[in-house]
Amino acid sequence: MGAARPGRSAEGGLAPAMAARAYDRIGRLQDTQAPIERAAVERMVVAGRLRDARAIFELGCGTGALARRLLSDVLPDTATYVGADVSPRMVALARRRLEPWPQRSRVVHLDGTLPLPVPDGCADRFVAAYVLDLLEPAYARSVLRDAHRVLAWTPT
Repeated sequence: MGAARPGRSAEGGLAPAMAARAYDRIGRLQDTQAPIERAAVERMVVAGRLRDARAIFELGCGTGALARRLLSDVLPDTATYVGADVSPRMVALARRRLEPWPQRSRVVHLDGTLPLPVPDGCADRFVAAYVLDLLEPAYARSVLRDAHRVLAWTPT
């Protein structure tokens, strides 16, 4: 591979520490992307049958905007949500945004190591909207392997 671009690894993606620094700087500005992302997110909600979800794990929860929408308008009242992010600033923003759902939601700070800090089979949906494409390819593959551990298998 060639030399890494500034802010990117030699593999072409962001390492968790680089992502944390970038999103700590971006903060609430991340929410300005909502109009651009809205159609794709809506397709994900439908295709992922999120209205039927019992427990969602979101990697890269950002400001918690998607989580708030899911908890207020999409998920059944009994569904739970765990969001995770490497950016301390994003974690703080998401926690604040999800204060209305203390019994159903939790946001955790990640240090970028795997496995993710949740039990095996704790979720029936794993969401990583606009995340995996930003990561170093080898790390993204490792995250996907761990997503299999996080997901509970239930026959349809």
